Amino acid sequence: MPVLDELPVENAPEGIRNIYAAIEASLSVKLVNLVYRHLATVPGALEWAWGTVGPVFENGVFAERSRGLGTLGDIPATTIVSLSQAGLSNIQSQRAIETVDAYNRANPMNALSLRVLAIALETGRPAVCRPPVPVDIPELPALLPMTPLERVAPETRDTLFHLARLTTGQNSGLVPSLFRHFAAWPDLLTGLADWLEPLAEDGVIERQVAAISKKSDEIARDIFAQLAPPGDGAVLPDAATRDALLKTIEIFPPTICRMIVIGGLLHTALRL
Repeated sequence: MPVLDELPVENAPEGIRNIYAAIEASLSVKLVNLVYRHLATVPGALEWAWGTVGPVFENGVFAERSRGLGTLGDIPATTIVSLSQAGLSNIQSQRAIETVDAYNRANPMNALSLRVLAIALETGRPAVCRPPVPVDIPELPALLPMTPLERVAPETRDTLFHLARLTTGQNSGLVPSLFRHFAAWPDLLTGLADWLEPLAEDGVIERQVAAISKKSDEIARDIFAQLAPPGDGAVLPDAATRDALLKTIEIFPPTICRMIVIGGLLHTALRL
């Protein structure tokens, strides 16, 4: 499976690093999600996106309006299983839960931000593409290391691609970052794939995703309607950048909504 391009934090130039730092500060998570790392590979795309949604991240609106998105709908209790058979120690299980919870905080905000970006592109709203000024941010808890795909053992890589297909529904090359944090624990990934496959086939996850997607759309339209005017220097993305943004928005929001559901399930399963 081809892998989606991304610009890792450690390889990012200063302007992109400043946006990455602003994203982490806004999410209160030591994490730059794959969607932003992917946009950073397209000249101007992340800058334009941050010019549109950055102020909404920084003023806390996304954080406030995203609360509760992960608890919509119903998942039968009988579908939740323990992943204790993965053989994690108590400390490892706690680190895994902390990492899952970080994604569970970030993904609802990211779902809203991408919906707002989609509306901005549909309506032709310009944005001021200025990277944020570097600011001192509080020390954020470190998550489990995220293994680059090229360093993952072949069998574990196959499991990650299987999880990607379960999550995205296609061979898109989008391997959700959350799973890569668990690359050192192949038994956990295998158990997760075995658990999620029948849930995906039976439509249990999709029913929850539909509720989250509908609510996300409603909230995003309300947020967009209340955006401040773009201001002086605002521009529209050029054709290539707009095309990249549209393709990214086509791929990521459905996957992020699925990861909101899966993240909630995984949090419970790791605690059993």
